[in-house]
Amino acid sequence: MFKSLTTRISLTVTSLLIVSILTATWFLAKLSIEERRSYVLDTLSYRSRIQNLEITQRNMIPSKIISEFGVSLVDSLGQIQGKLASEFNGEELLLSLPPSGSIVSECSDKLGRSHYCSISKLKEPNIWLLEAYPTSTIREYLGQIQNQILWFALALLALSIVTSLLLSRWLSKPLKSLMQATRKISEGQYTDLALNPNRKDEIGELNKAFEKMIQEVRKREQDLKISGLKLVHSERLATIGQLGAGIAHEIKNPLTAMKGYARILNEKSNDAELKEASKIIIDEADRCSAILQQMLRFSRKGGGPEKAYRIQDVIDSTLLLAKSQAKSHHIKLINLEKSDAIVRGEPQELQQVLLNLIINALQASAPQSEVKIQTKLQPEYVQLVVSDQGLGIPLNVQPKVFEAFFTTKNEENGSGLGLSISKDIIEKQGGQLRFQSREGAGTEFEISLPLAKA
Repeated sequence: MFKSLTTRISLTVTSLLIVSILTATWFLAKLSIEERRSYVLDTLSYRSRIQNLEITQRNMIPSKIISEFGVSLVDSLGQIQGKLASEFNGEELLLSLPPSGSIVSECSDKLGRSHYCSISKLKEPNIWLLEAYPTSTIREYLGQIQNQILWFALALLALSIVTSLLLSRWLSKPLKSLMQATRKISEGQYTDLALNPNRKDEIGELNKAFEKMIQEVRKREQDLKISGLKLVHSERLATIGQLGAGIAHEIKNPLTAMKGYARILNEKSNDAELKEASKIIIDEADRCSAILQQMLRFSRKGGGPEKAYRIQDVIDSTLLLAKSQAKSHHIKLINLEKSDAIVRGEPQELQQVLLNLIINALQASAPQSEVKIQTKLQPEYVQLVVSDQGLGIPLNVQPKVFEAFFTTKNEENGSGLGLSISKDIIEKQGGQLRFQSREGAGTEFEISLPLAKA
């Protein structure tokens, strides 16, 4: 019926307060009226006893009592003396006469009007002191008290309604904050959510859980975005690889022909200079064939079953691909401490990682410097280290090195995904990719891969 939570809380709290106040008012009114009624009757009885005591002490005669105190007297025969003689029937009062002391009870006059009669036994034999008070007067007095209680209850009720409205708003305020935060999150906004996790109640716990959920949503959203962009990047690289494979395949045929004619020239010519030139052509053609073969192998997609492979074979084939770029940068590529270590995984993926590390090292190095590749065999794993003699990575940049899309290069030379993808590839093969760098002293990237079990 009421969709608003604030309205429902307000109605609930207000209803509870109204019921509580009305119930308390009813009990309070009943107790107060009974208490006041008893007080009035006790006062009448006390007044009668005081008069009786004074009459006894002064030893007053009946006529003196009536004239001085303005009261009436009744005897054991029901005869009434005084102003009440014309209003009351003494015989009807005989049953109410106490043998001693005083009493206050309801009585009626000759016209049937209700009164409270205060009757007190005097010291004189068979004489009682009689006073009558209309019950209407007492009821009017009690009614005034009841009205006062009623007005007080109405004021308290109005105050409780205002209090309940303020209380319901206070209770629903954090829920409204959560609702607004939910709307902002649905619109892709994760800041300025106005949640208070420092509260010490259940709402505070709910705010903490909500903020934790927001962090998880943001992390998953970022991971999804990164995965999507990585996929696009990988597809782009695959397309480039396929294009390169096609070009390599097309170049391979004329290169084979050139190599064949150079061999014929070398065999049939008697000119030493021509023989030397043809041999150079053959050697360079063999080198070009080897490079093209590595390009074709590198362009093949991974994803096949894991297999055991010799890590040095991957290093050699990668160096063959990177040698021309190293030469163009006037940088020397050195392979130190070769190893016959066998690992399991996809060699094309390791070649992709190693080629990316070598290219990064070449781009960070100055001309006439060295880029070193070395392997270190450990009891359970093998380390593959690529080090350069560049300027190193600044300290403020180092924590972000493996973050997706972070790069210090321009858009033409880097997308910021190379090291992030490389780290994922190595970890997928059960290894680790780490680095050490000091500004002005170069950078060293280390690949650790578990050895293949025999």
